[in-house]
Amino acid sequence: MIGAGNINEKAKGIAYSAKIVNADGFDIISYIGQFRKDFNVHVTNNSYATISKDISCGTFGEYNIFSKENDESMLQFPDVLHVWASGNSA
Repeated sequence: MIGAGNINEKAKGIAYSAKIVNADGFDIISYIGQFRKDFNVHVTNNSYATISKDISCGTFGEYNIFSKENDESMLQFPDVLHVWASGNSA
């Protein structure tokens, strides 16, 4: 999507002049206001996986602090699109 076509001009992405900003964990959502100001971020790509395969699925899908923070971010910054992975299995 953002490839510059440096190796192969035919592989140039549609957003070839875009910049990538990396953040740990949920920081991209927590600090989206700062990322918008500093880097003009308007799209985030989010993918999270569990570390342990023994984790209980009982809490998956619950509305928690991360859900609340994401909702608040979308309300405060309607010009930002948060994109989420639908699954992380190999």
